[in-house]
Amino acid sequence: MLEEFVDEMELENLNVTLAEGRVTWNAREHESAIDYLLVNERMREIVSHMWIDKDGMVDIVSDHNMLVMD
Repeated sequence: MLEEFVDEMELENLNVTLAEGRVTWNAREHESAIDYLLVNERMREIVSHMWIDKDGMVDIVSDHNMLVMD
């Protein structure tokens, strides 16, 4: 469903095309990608980098990992 939405809205999923790292959530010995950065064509022109803190180096007091976009 997410892929269909991205296509219909003419967006780009940076988790797939640009991100360093993939895991956005981990808890109870499970991990997954459940948080996404979606951008339109205009926004994509100014985004140079995306990083997912899959190792939890930055403590955000959550079972989600921080997503950073430059």
